[in-house]
Amino acid sequence: MTRMAVKAQHHTSEVSDQRIRVTSEVLTCIKLIKMYTWEKPFAKIIEDLRRKEMKLLEKCGLVQSLTNITFFIIPTVATVVWVLIHTSLKLKLTASMKFFLQESPVFYVQTLQDPSKALVLEEATLSWQQTCPGIVNGALELERNGHASEGMTRPRDALGPEEEGNSLGPELHKINLVVSKMHLLEGSVGVQGSLAYVPQQAWIVSGNIRENILMGGAYDKARYLQVLHCCSLNRDLELLPFGDMTEIGERGLNLSGGQKQRISLARAVYSDHQIYLLDDPLSAVDAHVGKHIFEECIKKTLRGKTVILVTHQLQYLEFCGQIILLENGKICENGTHSELMQKKGKYAQLIQKMHKEATSTNSSRESNGTMADLDNIADNPQLSFYQLVYGLNALLLICVGVCSSGIFTKVTRKASTALHNRLFNKVFRCPMSFFDTIPIGRLLNCFAGDLEQLDQLLPIFSEQFLVLSLMVIAVLLIVSVLSPYILLMGAIIMVICFIYYMMFKKAIGVFKRLENYSRSPLFSHILNSLQGLSSIHVYGKTEDFISQFKRLTDAQNNYLLLFLSSTRWMALRLEIMTNLVTLAVALFVAFGISSTPYSFKVMAVNIVLQLASSFQGTARIGLETEAQFTAVERILQYMKDYHMKYRDNTPTVLHGINLTIRGHEVVGIVGRTGSGKSSLGMALFRLVEPMAGRILIDGVDICSIGLEDLRSKLSVIPQDPVLLSGTIRFNLDPFDRHTDQQIWDALERTFLTKAISKFPKKLHTDVVENGGNFSVGERQLLCIARAVLRNSKIILIDEATASIDTETDTLIQRTIREAFQGCTVLIIAHRVTTVLNCDRILVMGNGK
Repeated sequence: MTRMAVKAQHHTSEVSDQRIRVTSEVLTCIKLIKMYTWEKPFAKIIEDLRRKEMKLLEKCGLVQSLTNITFFIIPTVATVVWVLIHTSLKLKLTASMKFFLQESPVFYVQTLQDPSKALVLEEATLSWQQTCPGIVNGALELERNGHASEGMTRPRDALGPEEEGNSLGPELHKINLVVSKMHLLEGSVGVQGSLAYVPQQAWIVSGNIRENILMGGAYDKARYLQVLHCCSLNRDLELLPFGDMTEIGERGLNLSGGQKQRISLARAVYSDHQIYLLDDPLSAVDAHVGKHIFEECIKKTLRGKTVILVTHQLQYLEFCGQIILLENGKICENGTHSELMQKKGKYAQLIQKMHKEATSTNSSRESNGTMADLDNIADNPQLSFYQLVYGLNALLLICVGVCSSGIFTKVTRKASTALHNRLFNKVFRCPMSFFDTIPIGRLLNCFAGDLEQLDQLLPIFSEQFLVLSLMVIAVLLIVSVLSPYILLMGAIIMVICFIYYMMFKKAIGVFKRLENYSRSPLFSHILNSLQGLSSIHVYGKTEDFISQFKRLTDAQNNYLLLFLSSTRWMALRLEIMTNLVTLAVALFVAFGISSTPYSFKVMAVNIVLQLASSFQGTARIGLETEAQFTAVERILQYMKDYHMKYRDNTPTVLHGINLTIRGHEVVGIVGRTGSGKSSLGMALFRLVEPMAGRILIDGVDICSIGLEDLRSKLSVIPQDPVLLSGTIRFNLDPFDRHTDQQIWDALERTFLTKAISKFPKKLHTDVVENGGNFSVGERQLLCIARAVLRNSKIILIDEATASIDTETDTLIQRTIREAFQGCTVLIIAHRVTTVLNCDRILVMGNGK
């Protein structure tokens, strides 16, 4: 996506440069364009370039928008894909892995009033989900006596193929129902006494072995050594470098499975509780160690305790005081070993099958491998439906992200293009007095710098602001599940932050406006330097202009630094205030104020940690988004104030002129500099509206007709020949209104046919900016050829030969006489020789 963005940006920059170059030339040559009534055609050229640029901007903006959206949605999509792949491969997704995927059950274990009973289940129906059918169902009483060990197992033959592949069965659910890890749907569960629990997968904390066994309890050396012996840990501790003080790492990474299981068992034995829940602690050890643990730990050390032992080691069941056989979530058989053997039921069949197998160890391992893990979500019969919903949610998120990116990109680029076209049309309709008072660099800043902000920066900032705002709102709504007071507190803090934001927004906006305005003199300096490179080099002022450029650049960067620093300064303080919401959520969770399930509490804590950074990002991006709108403000300002006029105290240039010029007459106009010669031409083209009096052409007041109708009937040959970037044909006929033959005829009448024919591309020869690849005389002749093509009846020649040699002057005078026969010609000149052949000569002085 980055490569696509760079490639699209490269193409966009090329078209943008072309549009800005044409706009710069148009603004520089605006006087000639107005005289030739080329506003609409050139406006169409620029609008076409803008339309082409907009298409590329939409493509580039879409890639940028998708990149931004990807940063926000990829964590969620990655999690969804991981879960779907994990569950599709039928891998375990146990409670430790599905941290937020299920709701924590309500604690339902009650304390028994009868001290003779250790554990009582009455018609208990339990499930992992609140809506699923019961997994464990039945009634059970365990009396407290000198030593009561309960063995739990189930018939392997009764299992289907799918169940045999699992590792957790109803006997583990029996343990989980006692430690309140399931949902109690019916009945009751009661316990008398404290519990000690040894899970099937050993739980090890970071630290050394002694810390894991003591678990924060007091160190009793005699009891500690007894526990190490009965759990068969002495030999293992001798092999470790620091004995029981050896650091075992996170989750016991440097211990074997059997060592971790025995440490977990030693922790339970050392705790000296009344009831022991042992979830298959012998499965991870070999037969010799397993026999030692059963004899020394369960039968001797735990004598006098109530022990519930879940095991697949059938050889130990005959030593248990009570045996419970589970099948399909229900109690199948219940009694002592001898009683169950006499019944010759499923338990007896299991024992007989055990004796037939080669070794009890292999049998135990096979049996252990067939236990079905009902805690595994893969066993859920509605797994396919959950996967479908989960996957569709991810697809919906992706579709919403892509669609929103496309719509947002389309709307923002269309809006910036509409502003560009409105601005250009307004500027084009301004009188020349507007361009005489507004620097070209300032206007170019609007069409280049300000418009670039609307095209590139504003959409990015505004999109990020919207996404971050939605994230902040979502976080507040989620954490409000803990308590509505958190939402109220969040709302109060947001109001305080908003007031704080409004206090400093004005200063930040001023910094951004100063940064925008500081670009205008920089653009003007660059434009002037490019136009006068030759003079700068000749006068040796290169270093001076470079120093001025650096000063202007530093001024702009200083304002930019102030703006960025102020936004960061404010965002940091808003983040500190937002952390109060995080503190409130943490306190609600830590002190258990809310009755919300623990899974929601953990999720709320995890999400609220993102609130501070998201909110400060929202505030900062919001400030920058609002600051980018100063570009729109500047553009709208020109749309509103384009009707500027000369100041009221501007002196009058022409005074009481009364003059009649007959048709087909050639009139020479001479006078000192500032005498009003050029002003008379500007009045003829209505570049400046008259204060009094009127000008009539064929008896029609020029102020009574439209500017386009007036100027289309007139032609001008300016003092400084103006050529635009393009081809020779484009400069003579920019809008393809004439044939090639007509153009060659005009070149023939201006004595340029031989010169143009020398070029390989002839009429399609490229003309560089300002016609730099042609001499001044050739440029002037091309301007005359342009006037010849227009075939106007009134021609104004404004000192067309003032800056050329006498020989070229003679050639141009000859061209004017021959090319404009039958036209009314006004020749403004300094040289008397230029007007000697005119029918009449008008001498002007002081505007009279």
